[in-house]
Amino acid sequence: IDGLLSFLEEYDRDHGAERNTSAASYDLIIQICRSQQHKFYVCYDKSLPRTRLTGTEPSAPTHECWGRITNMAKEHTDGRLIVQEFEIRRNNMEELLKSNGYTNKSTCVAAWRSLGVLNAEDATHPCRSRKIDPTAAKGTSEDVFVLRVFADDAAAAEIRAEKKAEELKAAKIRKTIPMRNAK
Repeated sequence: IDGLLSFLEEYDRDHGAERNTSAASYDLIIQICRSQQHKFYVCYDKSLPRTRLTGTEPSAPTHECWGRITNMAKEHTDGRLIVQEFEIRRNNMEELLKSNGYTNKSTCVAAWRSLGVLNAEDATHPCRSRKIDPTAAKGTSEDVFVLRVFADDAAAAEIRAEKKAEELKAAKIRKTIPMRNAK
């Protein structure tokens, strides 16, 4: 029994570090994608407050395309505010992980699932089928890893306040417009 317990403790020590490293892979991938933003299509979701829009047309990647970045302000089911989604092509994600020393993709995917940052089809398939190029024909989707970025509490409160102010302004404008066919 003592041998079994020592084996389990040693296993947990070795693999516990791997789990922490895999969770850190998320931060590294997001950091790399932000620094290489010129390799992505950058889009803006309708949920984003107008004050945060820097352009409404999607920007195209300069040379090679790694995927798409969507800026947004959507509520997640757990109450956190999603501010960005990085849709990274499968082959680019595998290359990023491999070049940064993460040899076991499934460990990273499991860590991302446990953090709640991976937007996947289901528990067995880590990718989603999405159309990356907004100018491409319909039905041209490909497998991508979708990683979410959540706002911290202060930023989320600020974005929610901006959205609320926009909604109130729009409601006020609707009230001042005379209704047609009103009796």
